[in-house]
Amino acid sequence: MQQRDRAVFVGDKYCSYSGNALEDAPQLKHLDDIAPDAFATLKTAYENAWTVTGRVTSSYLYKRNYSSSNANLTHSFWWIALCDKNGQLHQFSLNAESRVFENIKKGDVLSVVFPTSLTLTHQIMGREAKARVTDDTKVPAAIVHRDENQQYNIDSWFTPSDRPKSYWFVLTFVLAMFGFGSVLGAGPEMLGGALLVAFVTFLLEYVANGNKHEKQLEKHATLTGAMDAFLNVTKKQLGFHLAAREHMPSDIFCHRCEERIASDSVFCASCGSQQNTDSSRVQTTNVAAIESDLLGQFHVDYSEAYTHKRVLGKDQDCEVNVSCMLAKVVSRDTSSNVSDVTTTKTTTRSYDVYHGNRYQRTETETSVSSNRLRQSKMTGKLVIKLANDEIREQGFAEDIIGGLDEGDWFIYARADAQFPVSSHNREYAYNLSQNHHFTTSTFKSYSGPSAIAKWVILLVLFLGGNWLWSANALDILIQFQEYAFAEELSYYMPIVENIPLIVFALLNVYWFVRTLAVSAQNRKARESILSRLSDTLKQFEIELPQLQEKIKRIS
Repeated sequence: MQQRDRAVFVGDKYCSYSGNALEDAPQLKHLDDIAPDAFATLKTAYENAWTVTGRVTSSYLYKRNYSSSNANLTHSFWWIALCDKNGQLHQFSLNAESRVFENIKKGDVLSVVFPTSLTLTHQIMGREAKARVTDDTKVPAAIVHRDENQQYNIDSWFTPSDRPKSYWFVLTFVLAMFGFGSVLGAGPEMLGGALLVAFVTFLLEYVANGNKHEKQLEKHATLTGAMDAFLNVTKKQLGFHLAAREHMPSDIFCHRCEERIASDSVFCASCGSQQNTDSSRVQTTNVAAIESDLLGQFHVDYSEAYTHKRVLGKDQDCEVNVSCMLAKVVSRDTSSNVSDVTTTKTTTRSYDVYHGNRYQRTETETSVSSNRLRQSKMTGKLVIKLANDEIREQGFAEDIIGGLDEGDWFIYARADAQFPVSSHNREYAYNLSQNHHFTTSTFKSYSGPSAIAKWVILLVLFLGGNWLWSANALDILIQFQEYAFAEELSYYMPIVENIPLIVFALLNVYWFVRTLAVSAQNRKARESILSRLSDTLKQFEIELPQLQEKIKRIS
């Protein structure tokens, strides 16, 4: 018999306490299985409505953009994969700016409601996002099922608009005026007939607009009423509280089928084999020990001095901190931040009007232009697990936070040069669980502060010097006319008059050659500093397939 306090999860075939085959394993359900009446009511307003409930198996943050001459609009979305009760995978875009969905994550239970389909039309931003996001479907409404404080969100597209204004009566009045005028001629009869037609048109349009608006309100009320009813459906009723056993650090592996099981399991819930026999006691290593061993690999943390040599300027000295870590995401908390600013510019132009040569008046033209800028950003922190069971809360850039799920393994390397203006470089970042490379920048490409300002100053000085020299070059040669070289130089006055510019040109040739040599020295020094990290990353890429197999096994 089954132990009373030992839960049975979806997919379990045997009781982990008694070893007996299970005949009544938990079953997952969809929203309409629990609240069929509310769903039937929804279909009276939206006949093609459908719904699906599932666990979020992955989430990826991406953005869409719309640009025009007077607008630049950016929106954030989660690209989620939802696994339903039948194991079927559904993928949608979810509004990441909604307070309900801004912190959606792997493992969350979501009921998606489609009263009708919604399609996103704005352009996807980024090559990686274009490759991963394969559909433009947007979730119209959804409920996040939690142990408490369940919430839902309905897309603003379903919010009823204001009652339409009546305009057609104006057109019918004008047309009636022409019609009656051609038959009855100008007079009270024409005006009265036109007003009557316009009044009837106004009434018909007013009633039609009212009925249309009333239907919109009724449909929206039906949708919100259904969502309110769905909100009472709990994760427990849906069976998703037993969708998967929560992994514990003390978990072990079945000695027969290699399935991950609880350390106190007497029998494997997957294959039914007993775990406390003599043959199974060789299993002594738990998941926590395996994780700790893996997380200790590829760790790098060191500092080295670096001198950035310059041609036009003082050399720069700094300390370069290099680090690399293999980590596992324990939790992810995110929030959205939207800035939507419209800038209005008013331009006034005045001009004089003349009739012939006589001034008549001054007229003024005023034009108003607006520019809308909408920005969407996601901020947050990750709680990560490192070697020696260290738990750390750390902030990352938006693409890292949005590209890592809870439970994902990733490697992250950086090099920080402590100059007066620090240079922070993401040398390497890779999500092992999702096979995803993040964009990087390397300290090897550091070029230092620009010397263009100093070069421009020197150019101005030499141009000024050349102007003074060219104006007085002939007088200077006359003062040395008793010498033979003065007479010789007089034949090359175009060259003599531009000696400062020639000197500047020669200096530029020297600076160019010197810059090539110094750049090579600087790059060699930077590569030397990063050599230990480069060797570690090369070894990581060699061992990556085996490492991913181990991670897959313990995940």
